Amino acid sequence: MADPALMAQGDTLDHPLARLLVSDQARYASQTGPCVTSEPTDAGPIWQQSTDKQASNHAKDGLYGLDHVELSAGATGFMNVGLWVPRPDIDETRAVSSNEGTVSGGECQPLVRACERMVCAVAHAAGVQRGTRVLDCGYGLGDQCLLLATKFGCGVIGLTKSPVQAAVARDRVAALCLSNRVVLAEGDAVTIDVAWPALAPSPDWTPDVVLSIDSAYHYQTRARFFAAAHAALTSASSSPARPGRLALADLIVPSTFATRTLFSWIPALPVANLGSIDDYVLHLDRAGFEAIEVQDVTDAVFPGLTTYLCAFPGARKWRVAGWMWWAFWKALAARYVIVSATVKKSV
Repeated sequence: MADPALMAQGDTLDHPLARLLVSDQARYASQTGPCVTSEPTDAGPIWQQSTDKQASNHAKDGLYGLDHVELSAGATGFMNVGLWVPRPDIDETRAVSSNEGTVSGGECQPLVRACERMVCAVAHAAGVQRGTRVLDCGYGLGDQCLLLATKFGCGVIGLTKSPVQAAVARDRVAALCLSNRVVLAEGDAVTIDVAWPALAPSPDWTPDVVLSIDSAYHYQTRARFFAAAHAALTSASSSPARPGRLALADLIVPSTFATRTLFSWIPALPVANLGSIDDYVLHLDRAGFEAIEVQDVTDAVFPGLTTYLCAFPGARKWRVAGWMWWAFWKALAARYVIVSATVKKSV
C-alpha cells in the first residue's frame, strides 16, 4: 500500500493536494488490494510535482485547474455542482463518505457527500453495475473514476482536456495502484469518435456506458459530443444485444437575448449549447439515441450549492462563484438535469 508519509514527504500536509493524496488512502485503499510503492525520486512529493505541472501548463488550461481542492480542504478533488438532497431511489452506500465516514474535513463533508451523490445518481441513471465498462468524459481530478472503479467495480477510461488535472488524477490512480482498472487520457470529448481506437485498451474494448458529469455544457459543442458518444458506443465490437447508454449531469440554459449576449463573452460556455429541455432531447434523438429520460434536479442542486459557496470562508472568488450560480438559477432560469439515453436499435 502506498505510504502517505512518502507521498507528503518534506511537508506538513499544509498543502491541499498533499492532504488529498493522504485522504485517498483512507477512502479507497481497502478497495484496491496490495500496492507496491516505488522509491521516492529527487523530483519531490507527488503533490509538489503536480503543482509544478500546473504552473507549466496553466496557459493551456484556461477554465480548469486545481484551485477547487481548497473547497474541501483537500478531502476530495470533486468539482461537480453536487446533489445536495438525498434521494430514496439512489443507493448511497456506494458513496465513500456516507458509507465509511472516512473523509476528513468535517465542515466540508456536505460538499463531499453532495458530489458523490451526484456521481451515484448519474451512474444509477446509466444502469452502471459491477463489470460495466465506462468511458468518463470530463473526469476532473479523477474522483468519479476512483468511485466508479472501487465502489461500483467498473473498468474506467477517462478523458479530459486539462493537462493539469490529468497529471494529478494519474498520480492519484498510480498511488492507489488502480492503473489496471482506471486509464486516464487527455483529449477533447467531442472527438472521441476519432480518438477511440487509440484510447481503447484492446480492439474489442467497447464502452457499455458513456458518462459526462457536470461538463457537457462546456463542450464545443454539446451536439457534437452526443454524436461522438454515439459513435464510441456503436463501434465495430459493440453488442447489438447490449445497446450502449449515455448519461449526463448537465446545465440547461434557455436561449434568450440576455443569455446569448452573456455567453458570447464566455468562451467556456458556447452559445450553441443554449436551449430548452426540448431542444436537448431533439439533439439526442438526432444523434441516434432513444428512451431519453430527463430528471430535473434543479431544486436539489442550486440551493445547496449557492449556500455552500456563498458561506465559504476562503477566498472571495468562491463567494463570487456562489452568486454567479445563483444568477444562473434565478435570473437566467437555468435548470440542472440528469439525463439518460440508449442507443437506438438498428432497424
